Amino acid sequence: MDNRGSVLIPVLVVCLVFVSTLAAQFQESRMEMMINQNLLSQKKLFYLAEAGLVKGFWKIGMEKGWDPGGEFFQLGDKGGFVLEIYKNNGEKFLLSKGVKGEETRVLSAKYKVREKDDSVEVIWWKEGYP
Repeated sequence: MDNRGSVLIPVLVVCLVFVSTLAAQFQESRMEMMINQNLLSQKKLFYLAEAGLVKGFWKIGMEKGWDPGGEFFQLGDKGGFVLEIYKNNGEKFLLSKGVKGEETRVLSAKYKVREKDDSVEVIWWKEGYP
């Protein structure tokens, strides 16, 4: 019997296992990269919205009765934030929406203005709407 080519089948099996493992690793790396890009995008939106809260509280403390009325503030070349004041049952909330392209993220904060020195007291803040 001729033994020529008898090593070919085991070598092909090893190559097939290697290629399958390589493809699975590539898919896993691609998925991790997409997850990291999503997390980075969400962090950027969070920080844009947080910058909006800081600017909003600064403006409220500087100008009595200031109302942004949904104004968009550009921050950087592609992003910014939208500020709104929301009132409900005598309570005031500052809403800041971080905007980058089509994506948004909202932070809201309940606050009150101290009458003696017109300073702003933040009672609480959270992600999402109040």
